[in-house]
Amino acid sequence: MPQTCFELCAGGRSRGLAEIVTGDGNPRHKKVLQQDLECDIVGRNPLHTACVLGHSNIIQEFAKYNVNMNEPTTRGYLPIHYAAAWGQLDALRTLVELGADIHAVNFLDEIARDIAFRYAKHDCVEFLDWAEAKHALQTFISSVQSAVTEQDKGKLHKDEKLRCLSACKAKNDWLSNVKNPTRQDLINQKQLLEDTLLPYLNKLAGHPEIVKSGKL
Repeated sequence: MPQTCFELCAGGRSRGLAEIVTGDGNPRHKKVLQQDLECDIVGRNPLHTACVLGHSNIIQEFAKYNVNMNEPTTRGYLPIHYAAAWGQLDALRTLVELGADIHAVNFLDEIARDIAFRYAKHDCVEFLDWAEAKHALQTFISSVQSAVTEQDKGKLHKDEKLRCLSACKAKNDWLSNVKNPTRQDLINQKQLLEDTLLPYLNKLAGHPEIVKSGKL
């Protein structure tokens, strides 16, 4: 009897899952896949099961076929919440690499980091703190790039815009090339970028939140 996605995910059998997802040897593949990806009574699908059990290979297999990494249950629990609750660090790393939302909240307004803390999954808490620091740096870089390239503002001269964009590019290059940065490394790099750009951010004082929070 053919195994379902739930059974394959529970066993960590990515090869069997790939056959279901791609429809190898199964002309009724689309109908079977739709049935197998249906949620249970509380909204959990096979991806949630893979996260509970820490099967990173299954998570990666689903990602190949554009399965939503941020699918919530009826109570707002995302796959990343399940990985955090069960202390599945490798699954957490995989989800974050694939774009899982570290800020998504469940019905208790808890993010993944809160859930990991509640269940004393300290290695997951540490990783999610690191992921937050990286996200903060990436978000700040993106917000600066967007702000200084908006021509209608006209508050920065061309050379000033170029300095801002160059500083942002340097930080993006650092992110791409650095090996195993710590959370503090990421925080320090964001602070250095803020300090470098402060004179230009002050010229964009039409947005008071820039100076207060470092965000545009």
